[in-house]
Amino acid sequence: MVGVHTPEFPTERDEANVRDAVKRLGVVYPVVMDNNYAIWRAFGNQYWPAAFFIDKTGTIRYHHFGEGAYDVQDRIVAQLLSEPAP
Repeated sequence: MVGVHTPEFPTERDEANVRDAVKRLGVVYPVVMDNNYAIWRAFGNQYWPAAFFIDKTGTIRYHHFGEGAYDVQDRIVAQLLSEPAP
């Protein structure tokens, strides 16, 4: 699992601020900074928050835009982690 932080405001572009927020929020997975919106654009994203679930072959298997559906997202993660390597 990897988080992608795409900033909305100038203070969100500062690495120290992002590190502090990740620590304060208890995020335990890696978070990359997407200050130039390259990842955002690569996924054709237009929403915040957005979650994309990608399997071991690189196929997007599920996506969710906005808050909620956390139970579904948890099940998708568990399913993807249980699948054998290609």
